Amino acid sequence: MIIKKLHVKNWGPHKEQDLILDGSVVGIVGSNGAGKSNLLQALDYALTGNLNKRTGQSYIRNYGTEGGATKASVYVEFYTHGKHGDIYREI
Repeated sequence: MIIKKLHVKNWGPHKEQDLILDGSVVGIVGSNGAGKSNLLQALDYALTGNLNKRTGQSYIRNYGTEGGATKASVYVEFYTHGKHGDIYREI
């Protein structure tokens, strides 16, 4: 499987983020607390439906605060065996 795109909305610290993954090697670089692990958790959730024993609300950006989001979503576009596929999940 080759992942081509990851889009998250209101996931962890990310209001909205697109990652276009067009290389054979991808590195995610950022300072502590920037949300690198949250992007990987979003990808894991999209591919497996697994939230790693945390509640879905804990992934939603500023959930439960004034002006905070009430849902989060993740979209993955991929290719496998020469075919295009996509996955969309929402908490």
